[in-house]
Amino acid sequence: MPTMTPEQWQRVREVVDQVLERPADERKAYIKSACGDDAALLAEALKQLRNHEHLAEVDFMALPDRDVNRSEVETPDQTRTSTNSFPDSPPTVLHRDSAGEQIQASGSTQRFETIKLHARGGLGEVFRAKDHDLGREVALKEIRRERADDEQARNRFIREAKITGRLEHPGIVPIYGCGRYDDGRPYYAMRMVGGQNLNDAIKEFHAMEGKDRDRGQRTLELRKLLGRFIDVCQAIRYAHSRGIIHRDIKPGNILLGPYGETLIVDWGLAKIVGRPEGVQQEEDAETTQRPHSTKESQATAHGYALGTPEFMSPEQASGWLDKIGPASDIYSLGATLYCLLTGRPSVTSKDADEIVDKARRGDWQPARKANPTVARPLDAICQKAMAQEIDDRYESA
Repeated sequence: MPTMTPEQWQRVREVVDQVLERPADERKAYIKSACGDDAALLAEALKQLRNHEHLAEVDFMALPDRDVNRSEVETPDQTRTSTNSFPDSPPTVLHRDSAGEQIQASGSTQRFETIKLHARGGLGEVFRAKDHDLGREVALKEIRRERADDEQARNRFIREAKITGRLEHPGIVPIYGCGRYDDGRPYYAMRMVGGQNLNDAIKEFHAMEGKDRDRGQRTLELRKLLGRFIDVCQAIRYAHSRGIIHRDIKPGNILLGPYGETLIVDWGLAKIVGRPEGVQQEEDAETTQRPHSTKESQATAHGYALGTPEFMSPEQASGWLDKIGPASDIYSLGATLYCLLTGRPSVTSKDADEIVDKARRGDWQPARKANPTVARPLDAICQKAMAQEIDDRYESA
């Protein structure tokens, strides 16, 4: 097929993103209206949507030259190979990314074969994929095509893979391998985690408020969520002991597996700061992580606000990069607990700049004022973790 321009791919992504945000009964009409007579746009948008695991209802929508039936759409089971034998060598695998381009994988990349698009973020895309060597399903993350030529984005993607791969803890998704496609784009494979994220769980919990829910059942559900939060604190404590801060802790970056797993993902903004005081090398078999270059570790007195505004610390919101450390993650943990208890972030506004300004000034009300049912001790924990001054926060996660 003809190569599409970056502008055309951007239009495809805009259409797809709009479809994802609309109710199921409006999607078919919207995509036909948005694409109009542009057959190429319609074909590529439908191709991506049919690969999206949450949009099976769009499989029947018409392509420009024929109708597509559900029976004609390849399912994940059809793409899988037998797991009865251990391969002597990795099979050659052709990978089709979300932009529709087919890429010949080489070397170790022959081990993985993509099945369908699972999720998309600002920097990367995650695919469900088959690990041919071990006969298992994995998550294959690759940098988005339009970001691949951005050196800063590419370095951030690679750093995320390396930092995550160095952290071996039950609360951090393990990395199985990494490499590059023949077009130079980096990728890495990690454990595929089912279930939901903490943000969705929080919404479900608070959606039941005022619906005659049994008080005992509510308490039990809250304790379960708090148990998950404690797991997050332990994982972050471990990362800090290795000299790594996350810098983007929030409910959406916490996955809740179906068998009690709680995992922190998206270490794309992680920073190596060195082992904190009080953690002795001889008492810990694992080494402190060190930056590979001074460029990676250089601190600037003032810079850009990094993180998610609703959950970032005042020093992050102010761009004081030299002050960002473990205490910044502790603030974000407090903001995550606040959201868990109240059902909403501590700082809110329709204007993104105002959210950053509120975060900078610590302009938020205590959890008990936002939700009177919050227990006083939990409210006190939030207030200490989210103290405006770094030295007033907890010493460790």
